[in-house]
Order: sequence, then structure tokens, then C-alpha cells
Amino acid sequence: MTKTLPLVGARRGADRGKLATPLADTELEKTVSDTIPSTPSKEQRILRVLRKVLANIVKDTTPPPGMLHPLSENTRHDIRDLFGLIAEREAELAAEAGRNIDEKPYFTDAPRQSAPIKLHRPAKKPD
Repeated sequence: MTKTLPLVGARRGADRGKLATPLADTELEKTVSDTIPSTPSKEQRILRVLRKVLANIVKDTTPPPGMLHPLSENTRHDIRDLFGLIAEREAELAAEAGRNIDEKPYFTDAPRQSAPIKLHRPAKKPD
């Protein structure tokens, strides 16, 4: 059985709904397993939860404009430093795993930054 994958760069309109070349199940599993880790490590999960908890603490303690902040300046500075340490460790783990740390999500129908060009072969000379 073969599976087909949607084109990553498909745009709305004429290109929409076209599928890439079908891959056999074993090729698909190998491709997916090589590029996407099956489960994040325990350290990655801890860092992700720690980042979420810190972000929620910051959101919950941020006062409306004009009000005094309940956290001291030193505590806010320590929280900023901790966010920086988390980001550094996540970058180290990504580098060790061979992943690009500059990856960002994108929409498949977003305009492309580059445009494809058509190459025309010259007509064959008669013999």
C-alpha cells in the first residue's frame, strides 16, 4: 500500500489538492522517523512545562497599567534570566539532535519567498 503526501508549498487555487509522489509505507516511516522525533526526551518535556508554568505566572501577576507590580524587580530579572537559560538549553538539545533551531511554523498556502522559473530547452537541430 502506498501513501501520498500533500505538497508542502501548495497554494490556494490551481495547486491546491495536488499530491506529491507516493511513498511506500517503509519509506514514509523512515522519512518521518528521521525528521520528527517520536517522543521528546524527559529533559525536553521538563523544559517545556517549566516555560509554560513561568509564562502563566507572569501572565497571572502582571497588573493592569498604572498599578504597582506585585513581584520585586529582582524576581522579574530572575524570571527573565530563567527564560534565557531555558532557551539556551533547548537550543543545545536541538543542536545535539541535529535539528535546525531557526525553524518556524508556516502556512502551506502562504506566498512563497522565491518564485520558480521555467527553463526551456532549445529546439533540436535537424540532422
